[in-house]
Amino acid sequence: MVTLTPTMENYLKMIYRLHIKSCSETKYQSYEVSEQQPQGAVHTSEVAMRLGVSKPSACRATDLLAEKGLLRKDRYKRIYLTTDGIDQAAVIVGRYTVIERFLNEVLQMDLEKAQTDACGMEHIISNECYECMRAYLETRATALSKSKENAKDL
Repeated sequence: MVTLTPTMENYLKMIYRLHIKSCSETKYQSYEVSEQQPQGAVHTSEVAMRLGVSKPSACRATDLLAEKGLLRKDRYKRIYLTTDGIDQAAVIVGRYTVIERFLNEVLQMDLEKAQTDACGMEHIISNECYECMRAYLETRATALSKSKENAKDL
């Protein structure tokens, strides 16, 4: 995995989310994906808007991510994640999701606050702490599932 700053991780995470959205939208359309509507395409302007930054800032950030081999751009300024970009973004989103769920489900934090805090924590949390959160959520889910099965048997 390529080492990224927290800001670059946020860009990659947003591009990944928009990539997934683009793939799901084009998957269910009745016409074939064309040059005008390629599958998985993300526009720099949408990234800028979603992150609340200027278009030039988003262009610079995506250029840096492209230099690291995590995405590529076409002549129409569309962004496409590379396989490495998808893999790294999935890890980042996975870490964020575990932290958000832990804060919301275990600590009972308001979802909006949990999302905000998870966004900051995902960049600084140790792997050990993250793995403990992940394992706890996994164990908790297994225990809840067994508890529901036992309740059905009664």
